[in-house]
Amino acid sequence: MNQELNYYLTIVSQNVEYQRIIYGVLKRLHIYPYHPYRADYEQEAHLIMSLALQDFHEHNHKCTDANKVGLFLYQRLYWRLLDRLRAEQIQRNHIQFSIDQINDDHHDEEMPNMFSKIFHDQSVDRQFCHCEINHFSSSYYRSSPTSNGGT
Repeated sequence: MNQELNYYLTIVSQNVEYQRIIYGVLKRLHIYPYHPYRADYEQEAHLIMSLALQDFHEHNHKCTDANKVGLFLYQRLYWRLLDRLRAEQIQRNHIQFSIDQINDDHHDEEMPNMFSKIFHDQSVDRQFCHCEINHFSSSYYRSSPTSNGGT
């Protein structure tokens, strides 16, 4: 981490007004204290706020109006966190849709392709995870009606 970003992170964590902006944005996005990922969002908000403050000072070094700075930081933080929430929602909906699609689909020739699309994770590098996924897939195929000579 560079020294300048570290400086802005310190400013954001110690400034009461910046903390109010962060908590206001989290409240507006319905990320309340009992939200399961509240701490993650707070940490991300501090980082976004620090980067935004750094950008603001680099491009508008002549501006000293606290209202303009606060408005800029609020909008930047709100839009960045909203983008993250939307991306997570899209990912959850896509995964849920894919699993529901498998449950409703009766075409056995498409099943291996669907399973490989859902369970293939590039970030998984441990053999145990691959073994569990392969075991689940093979047990599912053995229990399907067409693999046992059904109709």
